[in-house]
Amino acid sequence: MFEWTDPKAVKTYTQYYLYLLFAYNGRIGRSDFARGLFFGYFCIIIINVILVFVSFEILFLADLGFLWFLGLLLPIFCLYIFPLVFLTQKRLRDMGFTSDARAVIIVGALFGTILWLLGPIILVSACLFAPGENFINSYGKPCTLHGDLKRRRETLINAAESCLGRNDFKRAILNYSELGDNRLVKKAKKAHISHNYDLLHSQVVRMNDKGVLCEDLVNTTNNLSSLVNSYLGIKPQESPSTLSKLDDSLSFSESESGKEELKVE
Repeated sequence: MFEWTDPKAVKTYTQYYLYLLFAYNGRIGRSDFARGLFFGYFCIIIINVILVFVSFEILFLADLGFLWFLGLLLPIFCLYIFPLVFLTQKRLRDMGFTSDARAVIIVGALFGTILWLLGPIILVSACLFAPGENFINSYGKPCTLHGDLKRRRETLINAAESCLGRNDFKRAILNYSELGDNRLVKKAKKAHISHNYDLLHSQVVRMNDKGVLCEDLVNTTNNLSSLVNSYLGIKPQESPSTLSKLDDSLSFSESESGKEELKVE
Protein backbone atom coordinates (compact mmCIF):
# COMPACT_ATOMS: atom_id res chain seq x y z
CA MET A 1 0.00 0.00 0.00
CA PHE A 2 2.84 2.38 0.87
CA GLU A 3 5.37 1.00 -1.59
CA TRP A 4 5.68 4.49 -3.11
CA THR A 5 7.74 5.56 -0.07
CA ASP A 6 10.64 3.73 -1.74
CA PRO A 7 11.67 5.58 -4.92
CA LYS A 8 12.71 2.29 -6.54
CA ALA A 9 9.12 1.02 -6.25
CA VAL A 10 7.45 4.02 -7.91
CA LYS A 11 5.66 2.80 -11.06
CA THR A 12 2.96 5.41 -11.83
CA TYR A 13 2.66 9.19 -11.82
CA THR A 14 0.26 9.01 -8.88
CA GLN A 15 2.89 7.17 -6.85
CA TYR A 16 5.47 9.69 -8.08
CA TYR A 17 3.58 12.65 -6.60
CA LEU A 18 2.81 10.73 -3.41
CA TYR A 19 6.54 10.06 -3.09
CA LEU A 20 7.41 13.72 -3.63
CA LEU A 21 4.92 15.02 -1.06
CA PHE A 22 4.74 12.33 1.63
CA ALA A 23 7.95 10.27 1.52
CA TYR A 24 11.04 11.07 3.56
CA ASN A 25 13.62 8.88 1.81
CA GLY A 26 15.85 9.70 -1.15
CA ARG A 27 16.74 12.91 -2.97
CA ILE A 28 15.10 14.96 -5.73
CA GLY A 29 16.34 17.52 -8.24
CA ARG A 30 15.11 21.00 -9.13
CA SER A 31 12.54 19.84 -11.68
CA ASP A 32 11.11 17.25 -9.26
CA PHE A 33 10.86 19.88 -6.52
CA ALA A 34 9.09 22.26 -8.92
CA ARG A 35 6.57 19.58 -9.96
CA GLY A 36 5.88 18.64 -6.36
CA LEU A 37 5.48 22.29 -5.37
CA PHE A 38 3.34 23.61 -8.23
CA PHE A 39 1.34 20.50 -9.18
CA GLY A 40 1.13 18.83 -5.79
CA TYR A 41 1.59 21.19 -2.88
CA PHE A 42 -0.53 24.02 -4.31
CA CYS A 43 -3.39 21.54 -4.75
CA ILE A 44 -2.98 20.61 -1.08
CA ILE A 45 -3.19 24.30 -0.14
CA ILE A 46 -6.49 24.62 -2.02
CA ILE A 47 -7.83 21.52 -0.26
CA ASN A 48 -6.69 22.91 3.09
CA VAL A 49 -8.51 26.21 2.50
CA ILE A 50 -11.71 24.30 1.73
CA LEU A 51 -11.26 22.14 4.83
CA VAL A 52 -10.75 25.24 7.02
CA PHE A 53 -14.04 26.74 5.82
CA VAL A 54 -15.81 23.42 6.35
CA SER A 55 -14.34 23.22 9.86
CA PHE A 56 -15.68 26.67 10.69
CA GLU A 57 -19.11 25.68 9.38
CA ILE A 58 -19.11 22.51 11.49
CA LEU A 59 -17.94 24.46 14.53
CA PHE A 60 -20.73 27.04 14.37
CA LEU A 61 -23.56 24.86 13.07
CA ALA A 62 -22.93 22.01 15.51
CA ASP A 63 -22.06 24.41 18.36
CA LEU A 64 -18.88 22.49 19.17
CA GLY A 65 -16.30 23.67 21.66
CA PHE A 66 -12.88 25.12 20.95
CA LEU A 67 -11.14 21.79 21.60
CA TRP A 68 -13.20 20.19 18.86
CA PHE A 69 -12.13 22.96 16.54
CA LEU A 70 -8.47 22.34 17.38
CA GLY A 71 -9.01 18.65 16.72
CA LEU A 72 -10.35 19.47 13.27
CA LEU A 73 -7.60 22.00 12.59
CA LEU A 74 -4.64 19.80 13.61
CA PRO A 75 -4.83 17.40 10.62
CA ILE A 76 -5.19 20.39 8.29
CA PHE A 77 -2.08 21.98 9.80
CA CYS A 78 -0.12 18.72 9.41
CA LEU A 79 -1.27 18.43 5.80
CA TYR A 80 0.03 21.95 5.23
CA ILE A 81 3.44 21.54 6.92
CA PHE A 82 4.65 17.97 6.31
CA PRO A 83 4.52 17.83 2.48
CA LEU A 84 6.58 21.02 2.23
CA VAL A 85 9.08 19.69 4.81
CA PHE A 86 9.41 16.36 2.97
CA LEU A 87 9.88 18.12 -0.36
CA THR A 88 12.53 20.41 1.09
CA GLN A 89 14.33 17.59 2.92
CA LYS A 90 14.77 15.55 -0.26
CA ARG A 91 15.87 18.62 -2.23
CA LEU A 92 18.45 19.67 0.39
CA ARG A 93 19.86 16.12 0.33
CA ASP A 94 20.33 16.52 -3.41
CA MET A 95 22.29 19.71 -2.71
CA GLY A 96 24.58 17.80 -0.32
CA PHE A 97 23.51 19.21 3.05
CA THR A 98 23.95 17.04 6.13
CA SER A 99 21.08 16.19 8.48
CA ASP A 100 22.15 18.85 11.00
CA ALA A 101 22.44 21.50 8.30
CA ARG A 102 19.02 20.59 6.92
CA ALA A 103 17.44 20.87 10.37
CA VAL A 104 18.97 24.32 10.92
CA ILE A 105 17.85 25.53 7.48
CA ILE A 106 14.26 24.31 7.85
CA VAL A 107 13.85 25.58 11.42
CA GLY A 108 15.38 28.91 10.39
CA ALA A 109 12.93 29.14 7.50
CA LEU A 110 9.99 28.45 9.85
CA PHE A 111 11.13 31.19 12.23
CA GLY A 112 11.66 33.42 9.21
CA THR A 113 7.93 33.45 8.56
CA ILE A 114 7.58 36.30 11.05
CA LEU A 115 9.74 38.47 8.75
CA TRP A 116 7.20 38.88 5.96
CA LEU A 117 7.59 35.20 5.01
CA LEU A 118 11.19 35.81 3.95
CA GLY A 119 12.41 32.52 5.38
CA PRO A 120 10.15 30.20 3.34
CA ILE A 121 10.51 32.37 0.23
CA ILE A 122 14.32 32.22 0.35
CA LEU A 123 14.30 28.48 1.07
CA VAL A 124 11.86 27.64 -1.73
CA SER A 125 13.77 29.86 -4.16
CA ALA A 126 17.02 28.09 -3.28
CA CYS A 127 15.39 24.69 -3.78
CA LEU A 128 14.02 25.78 -7.15
CA PHE A 129 17.21 27.28 -8.59
CA ALA A 130 20.27 25.95 -6.72
CA PRO A 131 21.98 23.07 -8.58
CA GLY A 132 22.27 19.68 -6.98
CA GLU A 133 25.20 17.27 -6.91
CA ASN A 134 25.46 15.42 -10.22
CA PHE A 135 26.99 12.34 -8.64
CA ILE A 136 26.13 9.68 -6.09
CA ASN A 137 26.27 11.15 -2.60
CA SER A 138 25.48 9.61 0.77
CA TYR A 139 21.73 9.80 -0.02
CA GLY A 140 21.88 7.92 -3.30
CA LYS A 141 22.16 8.72 -6.98
CA PRO A 142 20.51 11.78 -8.61
CA CYS A 143 16.75 11.41 -8.98
CA THR A 144 15.63 10.26 -12.44
CA LEU A 145 12.10 9.17 -11.48
CA HIS A 146 10.17 11.41 -13.86
CA GLY A 147 12.31 10.51 -16.86
CA ASP A 148 12.14 6.81 -15.98
CA LEU A 149 8.35 6.96 -15.70
CA LYS A 150 8.08 8.76 -19.04
CA ARG A 151 10.25 6.15 -20.81
CA ARG A 152 8.35 3.30 -19.12
CA ARG A 153 5.02 4.75 -20.24
CA GLU A 154 6.21 5.17 -23.83
CA THR A 155 7.57 1.61 -23.88
CA LEU A 156 4.35 0.07 -22.56
CA ILE A 157 2.14 2.14 -24.87
CA ASN A 158 4.22 1.21 -27.92
CA ALA A 159 4.10 -2.45 -26.91
CA ALA A 160 0.32 -2.30 -26.40
CA GLU A 161 -0.25 -0.58 -29.74
CA SER A 162 1.89 -3.20 -31.45
CA CYS A 163 -0.24 -5.93 -29.83
CA LEU A 164 -3.44 -4.21 -30.96
CA GLY A 165 -2.08 -4.12 -34.49
CA ARG A 166 -1.75 -7.94 -34.30
CA ASN A 167 -5.18 -8.28 -32.65
CA ASP A 168 -3.41 -9.55 -29.53
CA PHE A 169 -5.87 -7.81 -27.21
CA LYS A 170 -5.05 -9.79 -24.07
CA ARG A 171 -1.39 -8.77 -24.11
CA ALA A 172 -2.36 -5.18 -24.93
CA ILE A 173 -4.69 -5.13 -21.91
CA LEU A 174 -1.87 -6.51 -19.74
CA ASN A 175 0.46 -3.72 -20.92
CA TYR A 176 -2.13 -1.03 -20.23
CA SER A 177 -2.88 -2.58 -16.82
CA GLU A 178 0.81 -2.54 -15.94
CA LEU A 179 0.83 1.10 -16.99
CA GLY A 180 -2.02 1.76 -14.54
CA ASP A 181 -4.15 3.64 -17.10
CA ASN A 182 -7.74 2.47 -16.60
CA ARG A 183 -8.97 4.54 -19.54
CA LEU A 184 -6.69 2.72 -21.98
CA VAL A 185 -7.52 -0.64 -20.38
CA LYS A 186 -11.24 0.00 -20.91
CA LYS A 187 -10.63 1.13 -24.48
CA ALA A 188 -8.67 -2.05 -25.27
CA LYS A 189 -11.37 -4.23 -23.70
CA LYS A 190 -14.01 -2.54 -25.84
CA ALA A 191 -11.92 -3.09 -28.96
CA HIS A 192 -11.54 -6.76 -27.96
CA ILE A 193 -15.29 -7.21 -27.57
CA SER A 194 -15.89 -5.41 -30.87
CA HIS A 195 -13.37 -7.63 -32.67
CA ASN A 196 -14.83 -10.85 -31.26
CA TYR A 197 -18.36 -9.80 -32.16
CA ASP A 198 -17.27 -8.93 -35.68
CA LEU A 199 -15.75 -12.41 -36.09
CA LEU A 200 -18.94 -14.00 -34.79
CA HIS A 201 -21.10 -11.93 -37.10
CA SER A 202 -18.94 -12.79 -40.11
CA GLN A 203 -19.27 -16.51 -39.37
CA VAL A 204 -23.05 -16.26 -39.00
CA VAL A 205 -23.37 -14.35 -42.29
CA ARG A 206 -21.17 -16.92 -44.04
CA MET A 207 -23.30 -19.78 -42.70
CA ASN A 208 -26.48 -18.01 -43.75
CA ASP A 209 -25.13 -17.41 -47.26
CA LYS A 210 -24.35 -21.12 -47.60
CA GLY A 211 -27.94 -22.03 -46.73
CA VAL A 212 -27.20 -23.41 -43.28
CA LEU A 213 -30.31 -23.34 -41.09
CA CYS A 214 -29.26 -21.07 -38.23
CA GLU A 215 -32.22 -18.78 -37.64
CA ASP A 216 -31.90 -18.99 -33.87
CA LEU A 217 -28.21 -18.15 -34.09
CA VAL A 218 -28.99 -15.17 -36.34
CA ASN A 219 -31.60 -13.89 -33.88
CA THR A 220 -29.22 -14.38 -30.94
CA THR A 221 -26.46 -12.54 -32.81
CA ASN A 222 -28.80 -9.65 -33.59
CA ASN A 223 -29.82 -9.44 -29.93
CA LEU A 224 -26.18 -9.56 -28.95
CA SER A 225 -25.56 -6.63 -31.30
CA SER A 226 -27.78 -4.41 -29.15
CA LEU A 227 -25.93 -5.47 -26.00
CA VAL A 228 -22.53 -4.84 -27.57
CA ASN A 229 -23.54 -1.43 -28.89
CA SER A 230 -25.03 -0.54 -25.51
CA TYR A 231 -21.80 -1.48 -23.72
CA LEU A 232 -19.74 0.50 -26.21
CA GLY A 233 -22.00 3.52 -25.77
CA ILE A 234 -23.33 3.45 -29.34
CA LYS A 235 -26.86 4.57 -30.18
CA PRO A 236 -28.54 2.55 -32.97
CA GLN A 237 -29.81 5.66 -34.76
CA GLU A 238 -26.37 7.22 -35.01
CA SER A 239 -24.84 7.41 -38.45
CA PRO A 240 -21.41 5.89 -39.25
CA SER A 241 -19.87 9.34 -39.67
CA THR A 242 -21.01 10.36 -36.20
CA LEU A 243 -19.91 7.11 -34.63
CA SER A 244 -16.42 7.28 -36.05
CA LYS A 245 -15.80 10.41 -34.00
CA LEU A 246 -16.20 8.47 -30.78
CA ASP A 247 -13.05 6.44 -31.32
CA ASP A 248 -10.59 6.69 -34.19
CA SER A 249 -9.88 2.96 -33.96
CA LEU A 250 -13.53 1.97 -34.59
CA SER A 251 -15.68 1.95 -37.73
CA PHE A 252 -18.99 0.49 -38.79
CA SER A 253 -20.37 -1.58 -41.65
CA GLU A 254 -23.95 -2.37 -42.56
CA SER A 255 -24.90 -6.04 -42.30
CA GLU A 256 -27.56 -7.73 -44.40
CA SER A 257 -29.97 -7.59 -41.49
CA GLY A 258 -29.74 -3.78 -41.46
CA LYS A 259 -27.93 -3.59 -38.11
CA GLU A 260 -24.73 -1.60 -37.62
CA GLU A 261 -21.79 -3.73 -36.54
CA LEU A 262 -18.63 -2.55 -34.86
CA LYS A 263 -15.28 -3.31 -36.46
CA VAL A 264 -11.67 -2.74 -35.48
CA GLU A 265 -9.63 -1.25 -38.25
